[in-house]
Amino acid sequence: MQYETEQTSSPSTIRIAVAVGTHLACDAYSARLGIEEDFALIPVPGPATAVGRALSSLALQIVVVDPQAIKDPDLAIVRQIHAMPSHPRVVALVAPGDRALATQLVREGVSAAVLKSAAGDELVAAIRWASRGSGWISPQLLRGVLQELHEGPKGTDDRLNRLTAREREVFQLMVDGLGRKQMAERLYLSVDTVRTHTRTIMEKLDVHSATAAVAVALSAGLRPRP
Repeated sequence: MQYETEQTSSPSTIRIAVAVGTHLACDAYSARLGIEEDFALIPVPGPATAVGRALSSLALQIVVVDPQAIKDPDLAIVRQIHAMPSHPRVVALVAPGDRALATQLVREGVSAAVLKSAAGDELVAAIRWASRGSGWISPQLLRGVLQELHEGPKGTDDRLNRLTAREREVFQLMVDGLGRKQMAERLYLSVDTVRTHTRTIMEKLDVHSATAAVAVALSAGLRPRP
């Protein structure tokens, strides 16, 4: 198992805090994730208040968090993580069937919502996607989250007016579910340019992930095109 130390970290290492409740749970998740050679793990056990204090002094790329296990029903820890100087991305664990929590997490800007019952390989994949700035929602949660967003209150969102014409094109393709390579091919742009547009869109919408950006679009009435 690879744990984070100043001596062993390298530029290619993904630095991950695991905040999933008890020492036993943190160690179990860290044991699975530690199989990945480029993952450096820091178990952060305890309730939300203790987790928040521990995370505040760490430089991280990813935080894996179980809001229910750390007793954080208001998701304050997610907002605290987003405010950290290193701007880590949040990979949240959700119980099967908890569509409301998964939707709330997406609206709060988590980069990934993963079922607690998902295989370890799915959690690893979600972390890798999140570390590259992409989003991930477990397939079993996706339909429910989209339905919840579709059924939510609709209305104009002034944040959308901040987007340029090109950013709106990219934004619509994000809603359509295209990846960066597909967007680049569709718009005759480089992948790096699409990445820059995506980051700018998230900044203008005041969100921290692509999934949260799409949630803004759906809440404003935008829909995926066939």
